[in-house]
Amino acid sequence: MEVLRMCYGTGSVYEKRFDDAMGIFFTSEEFPELTAGMDDVSGVLQKAVGRLIEEQSYGILYIPEGEYRIKETVKIPPSVRLIGYGKKRPVFVLPEDAKGYDNEASIEHLDGNYQFAKGYPDAKYMFWFIGDKDYEAEEPKDADAATFYSAISNIDFRIEGTHPGAICIRAHFAQHGFVSHCHFDLGNGLAGLFDVGNEMEDLTFVGGTYGIVCRMCSPGWPFALLDSVFDGQKKAAVLSGCTGFTGFRLRISNTPQAFGRYLPGVWEKLYLEDCILENISQEAIVSGDTTRVIEQTNLKNIYCKNVSALI
Repeated sequence: MEVLRMCYGTGSVYEKRFDDAMGIFFTSEEFPELTAGMDDVSGVLQKAVGRLIEEQSYGILYIPEGEYRIKETVKIPPSVRLIGYGKKRPVFVLPEDAKGYDNEASIEHLDGNYQFAKGYPDAKYMFWFIGDKDYEAEEPKDADAATFYSAISNIDFRIEGTHPGAICIRAHFAQHGFVSHCHFDLGNGLAGLFDVGNEMEDLTFVGGTYGIVCRMCSPGWPFALLDSVFDGQKKAAVLSGCTGFTGFRLRISNTPQAFGRYLPGVWEKLYLEDCILENISQEAIVSGDTTRVIEQTNLKNIYCKNVSALI
């Protein structure tokens, strides 16, 4: 294996302010209510997203370097992107005193017919890619097969304190959507991502119960994750089912399982290439019913070190 081909990192990839006449910048000049050391920027950030929708129905919200405390879910409508810039990536922080993120979220009591239709049970999200323009709806719809161009890039996330129900991003979007160049410091949180779509790359997940929990993508197409790292998850790096999970150049270490199934008997089409698995205490890849044609596990050029069992 040519390990040097892996190209993940945690440095900012957009160091200078963008020259974008149509973009909105999350600064105190554009939003005077945004002050240094603000206890919770959720409302101001949602207002900034809303301004994009109201003024042009789509666009990019640029987030400058700094730390921003988030205590409520920020909803991201279709065709809105959040892109960070600066010498260091901006960081969205879920502080210890945030409310509603401390539920003991679990799926262990669910049967095989439950499909997470309303999301991960008892979880709460810092950011939620939604499927329509109504960002004020209390119960928004997930982004779907017609949700294009949604994205977050060059922004980091940190969960502080004890928030076992906290998930950084809910991302059930479709074509041209992505998450890239992000570091997730999950602490005692539940996961970095719930659901996935299209393509994601250069992500690092440290801590948490899981790195990613995901179901079938919209509109049922597979998903690709490139050049990413998982380290120190309590239960599994990825908990998936019906996703069509495709991974290239992943490094997964110090966790009981690399790929688990979110419910018993749920099928998965897993393809992994040029990946490193290290210090996996249980079976690295949980397989489903191998007598079913739809169940597939494809592994190419996988390096294992201190792995109890591959499958």
